[in-house]
Amino acid sequence: IRESICDSKYAIKDKIRNYITIMANETIVYDDNDKFCLPKKLSDDYPQELRDRYYEIFEELYDAFDFADTNRAWDIFRHFLIDGFLAFEIVRDDKGQNIIGFEEIDPITVIPGHEPETGSYIWIQFPDDPVNRRIILDSQIIYISYKSHQDYSEVSYVEPLIKPYNQLKIIEQTKIMFNIANATIYQKFIIPVDGMSKHKAEEEIGQMIADYHEEIDFDDTMGTIEINGSKHIPYNKQIWLPRGESGAPEYELISPDGHNLNENDMLDHFTNELIDASNIPHSRFKTEEGGGSIYSDASDMTRDEIAFSTYIKRLRNIFKEILVKPIKLQLLMEFPEYREDSKFLNSIGIMFNSNDLFEEWKMLNNLKKRAEIVAELAGAIEINGKPYLHPEFLADEFLQLTEEQRQKNQAYWKKNPLIGDVDGGGGGGDFGGGGDFGGG
Repeated sequence: IRESICDSKYAIKDKIRNYITIMANETIVYDDNDKFCLPKKLSDDYPQELRDRYYEIFEELYDAFDFADTNRAWDIFRHFLIDGFLAFEIVRDDKGQNIIGFEEIDPITVIPGHEPETGSYIWIQFPDDPVNRRIILDSQIIYISYKSHQDYSEVSYVEPLIKPYNQLKIIEQTKIMFNIANATIYQKFIIPVDGMSKHKAEEEIGQMIADYHEEIDFDDTMGTIEINGSKHIPYNKQIWLPRGESGAPEYELISPDGHNLNENDMLDHFTNELIDASNIPHSRFKTEEGGGSIYSDASDMTRDEIAFSTYIKRLRNIFKEILVKPIKLQLLMEFPEYREDSKFLNSIGIMFNSNDLFEEWKMLNNLKKRAEIVAELAGAIEINGKPYLHPEFLADEFLQLTEEQRQKNQAYWKKNPLIGDVDGGGGGGDFGGGGDFGGG
């Protein structure tokens, strides 16, 4: 892994830099309160003290990372895309009870390991340096990696872009060379050198090679070209050649000849290869259409946009650990009774802000279809003229509302009970748990 870390020099290349910026902008989206994420809601089943402290810890750690007043989250995520690894050492107060900060460390300097006696997970920094070697407990470090456990997966986001980028640049530079060469007029002069010795003739030939040899250099950063060290491209070229025996000089205009490289088929092919490697939908690069249309409904979504949204979610699932792990550690220090509560630990998380309409349309479209199914099933089966399936059962089974949405719905019924039993979410009469539907 250490040897395969992508060279960051490719991150400054024009197209790759643009792709990295697009990915960072899609993943890290700030709201009006300078937040790129919010803590997931905890169920009301947990004590109020625990829930309040959970939200407080999120705010404290968000500030400890210096995320509130800067673009540091965006910068860190961009760095993650380039190198594929991030590592932070967790800094605690003198008593070791509170997390007060994070110190970024070079991920190349640490490797994972196990403590022989306890079998606990540890990290070893500078393993080959006996003077600076350190043992870091897993609870003292945040380490995230773009690479999965498969050996064949990419080390970073940039890595799969390198090959198609280099191939595209070769095609672009070849087209430039073709046009420069074909735009230049060559003048050929043959000069007689009758009576020269062999040694003198060789000197003349060597001098002419030195005088007329051309070296073309491309500056990939600035996009400039130099011919023989000069940025001024000559329109015509004079070539002087010696000729023996005859005494009359000859003059000729020569136009370079070669394959026509002005067609864009190959250029378009390698451009598409690079876009494919970026995971960004091709429609985003339709500059004549403003980068593609903003879809107004889930039915407008293309498969490329759906795949892109899924890819962004995977990146967020990796990146979220820089906040989720310290939140869990701080909570469990203050509420150790929840250390073995997997349901509680799984409920801790963060929700990323998004400027992508896809997630919202997907949720609304799914909810609409589920509601149609519930409405159809509500009257599908009747016993003695009454519906067999209870509305709350249908809502639980098919609407699949989150606990937060259920609680919010109950709160609205308590605030404004338009019909029926408040606690039943509007289910009055025969649906209030009595009669044939009360389990009797």
